[in-house]
Amino acid sequence: MRKAICCILLSASICAQAGDKRGEKQPDPPKDWDIPPAPVLSPADALKSFRLAPGFKLELVAAEPLVEDPIAMAFDGDGRVWVVEMRAFMPNVDGTGEHARSGVIAVLEDTDGDGRMDKRTEFADDLRLPRAIAIHRDGALFIEPPYLRWFRDTDGDLEWDEDAVVSYGFGGLRNLEHAPNGLIRGLDNWIYLAAHGGRFRRRDVGWVQEPTASGGQWGLSQDDWGRLFFNQNSNLLRGNAYPPSYAVRNPNLGNAWGTNLTVARDQTTWPARINPGVNRGYRPGVLRKDGTLARVTAACGPTVFRGDAYGSDVYGDAFVCEPSGNLVKRKRLSEDPSNGSVTATNAHEGFEFLASTDERFRPVNLYTGPDGCLWIVDMYRGILQHRLYVTTYLRKQIIKRGLDKPLGRGRIWRVVPDGFKRPEPPRLNSASPDALVGALTHPNGWWRDTAQRLLVERRPKNTVPKLRDLARDRSAGIGRLHGLWTLEGIGALDATSVLAAIADPDPKVQAQGLRLAENLGSTGAVRERVLGLSNPPERALRRQLLHTLGTLGGDDAERAMERVLRQSCDTRSERDAAVSGLWRRELEFLERLSATSAWAKHGAGRKALVKSLAACVITEGNGPRIRRLIDLAMAETTASWQRRSIVDGIISKKPRALRLDVAPSSKLPDRIASFTTWPGKADWEQLKLRPLDAREKALFEIGRQFYGLVCRGCHQANGAGMDSLAPPLRGAEWVTGPPSRLVRILVNGVAGPIQVRGKAYDLQMPGLPTFSDQEVAGILTFIRRSFGHEADPVSVDLVTRERKALGDRTSAWSADELKRVK
Repeated sequence: MRKAICCILLSASICAQAGDKRGEKQPDPPKDWDIPPAPVLSPADALKSFRLAPGFKLELVAAEPLVEDPIAMAFDGDGRVWVVEMRAFMPNVDGTGEHARSGVIAVLEDTDGDGRMDKRTEFADDLRLPRAIAIHRDGALFIEPPYLRWFRDTDGDLEWDEDAVVSYGFGGLRNLEHAPNGLIRGLDNWIYLAAHGGRFRRRDVGWVQEPTASGGQWGLSQDDWGRLFFNQNSNLLRGNAYPPSYAVRNPNLGNAWGTNLTVARDQTTWPARINPGVNRGYRPGVLRKDGTLARVTAACGPTVFRGDAYGSDVYGDAFVCEPSGNLVKRKRLSEDPSNGSVTATNAHEGFEFLASTDERFRPVNLYTGPDGCLWIVDMYRGILQHRLYVTTYLRKQIIKRGLDKPLGRGRIWRVVPDGFKRPEPPRLNSASPDALVGALTHPNGWWRDTAQRLLVERRPKNTVPKLRDLARDRSAGIGRLHGLWTLEGIGALDATSVLAAIADPDPKVQAQGLRLAENLGSTGAVRERVLGLSNPPERALRRQLLHTLGTLGGDDAERAMERVLRQSCDTRSERDAAVSGLWRRELEFLERLSATSAWAKHGAGRKALVKSLAACVITEGNGPRIRRLIDLAMAETTASWQRRSIVDGIISKKPRALRLDVAPSSKLPDRIASFTTWPGKADWEQLKLRPLDAREKALFEIGRQFYGLVCRGCHQANGAGMDSLAPPLRGAEWVTGPPSRLVRILVNGVAGPIQVRGKAYDLQMPGLPTFSDQEVAGILTFIRRSFGHEADPVSVDLVTRERKALGDRTSAWSADELKRVK
């Protein structure tokens, strides 16, 4: 499923089904398998189909006709459930009619207090494939491709009456499985998404957006410390070691280490039923000999459980949906305190936390509820796979066993512990500011998050003294962090509170204090305290210190950074944290290291750091600065190991040519002499790069923006791609070849197998048909003049002509088809 959002590089064969691979045999299930029928079960009968871990039972919250085709939801401050219904998803095995404006956002209420929803209000309808939601002020943020929208309800009737577009460029019209989703408000008051390279926030000036590293396929969650967790269809749980904005702040470096890390390595599943209806069930290893799913293939909708109904033994565990296996998996999370890395292990062996014998049980998202329990969004349907990936094998299963009908079902469930007594529903929408401050220490993470959101949205100044008391109260536990970030959110963060956090004995609280210091550290006591910190022994805290020093910037911050690295730069984690904060200062920092006697002694980490800094200077592509770099590599005053590492960094970028503004002062190192030129050298004119004109420069900037939003998450900021996710753009012949090919790839998409830089990739990339000709031309111009490329830009006129020639084609291209385009 998860392969790439804007992978500029992949292609599909002309096959019986879009998901088929040419030449691959797809045998039917063995005849000795006893495959039961898959009838539609009533909610009451469906309850009998579940197998739960001891000590838990399932309760129905809502079912059709009150809810239909739910895919995501959110709770407002009073515990009402706002449900996103994607009713047009796969209305038949061919996906015909999936663009119908039948999507709905409905608000469900329990008016009699029995725990079951009994009232439905349609907040918004006539939506096209809505796919995510977050409560914001008097309405909701949601994604309706290609927009992120904010619908407001200004009169309180739970129906929208004002509409605003927050951002544009979101996929999800053609490829429903690989597009942004998972809107959540982080501990730091930013709104994050899965499968998207940006975060959003409402400021006094309006909505603002910042770039982040992208991660995940469907679903997004956070732990108590604000770390994001997500997954991919074949990987149960992945996550970030730190806020993903740090990872992409230096385009010369690309994605820094620490995002999209594997958290769960064991992908084994133990379903409660046979699973012949898995898309590639014919492949060895997908199903066991008994027909049960052997490992995840549709993992989605993860949540880090932060409710208070199950006790401390379950708090902080991760739960993950596997709808193709009709189950919900539980993983225990453990953290290495020395480096902050998180590992997930199975909470149960040989069985799942929750599994169903009903093939139509399709859990697609999970949430911690206001009652402290786990809530499950069940799309309840036969067809799960999108048309772009359906194989002939699966199509036969769907038709033969009637899984394409009926439509319009859906359930919401909640898992409760034995003896559970339902608490009073929340009434936070009408709670006083003081009551909201009190809720910041609630044992249920949902209450803390919601109270913080409401306080930040309302910004009551009379709560500032109490918030500051909370922020400095070491006995307040995790509520202390909510106090600090609430102060940040309402614009009342003070130096005393930040300094107290930095001085806390808990390294994780110290790290939060350092992040918050970035808001106050331009001058004064906070900056002085950060710059004066000694090298902390905990790697995660040391990494945050380097991140913060990079944000603060300035000569004094770089001196402090050098001192930290002098004592420890053995891991990529530390090196990338430093270099990520040195955008366009890498050369100066390298010169600082060379001039510091303490760096005369080499080490593996030091060599890697110098190599990385030099590589960034090459990526920057500034001729005079490259000459300074080469001069440094040739200087007798530069330590010999540094000279070698600088040359290693230059060569690592594999430049076609290095252009110096003047001739070098002495003989170049042999390893770089062959591809270095300057005015007056014989090959200067031959290797001279044509500059972009004003119109092309404007396109390049448009492309830079959209590449960051849509493509960077898979192809990375430096074009290096990601293994098993997206091929590299850097040095790819498909990028620098005929531009007409690129137009086809970007507009219609491509699917493997395809060769990129001598390596075969068997991936699928969706097209971007909703992007304008100017936006397409901009993205293509950007990638053809970035990552060391020197190809001609792509004009808007060319894109217009090529699109006209393509006609109504919507299918992806194969590599063979593209090779015929000149």
